[in-house]
Amino acid sequence: MVIDGLVLALRLRERWQSIGLNETHPKVLGFALRKVRHSDDDSTGAVAWFAQHSGLDLTCLATGHELDAVLSAWATREGLAFGWTDLATDDPTLLFPVGKVTYV
Repeated sequence: MVIDGLVLALRLRERWQSIGLNETHPKVLGFALRKVRHSDDDSTGAVAWFAQHSGLDLTCLATGHELDAVLSAWATREGLAFGWTDLATDDPTLLFPVGKVTYV
């Protein structure tokens, strides 16, 4: 996850220097919102809860990985639409190998 995401971010920045990149952690977000962990093997309850919470039709979701993708996309959309606070600070000791990335 960490290596693949960084490699993808590097490739995206090579191709499109001004692309917006957003870092999400769907299982952490799901737990923060629901207070219950979901697993990739049994995500039925989490899918049902998130469908109700978000108002999205998630009847097509079959796996926990798909739920993670939807949670990440939803968080990105909500963060941009409603001005969520970026969790990264201007701390000069932080390392950003691909430049500016938003953490919501």
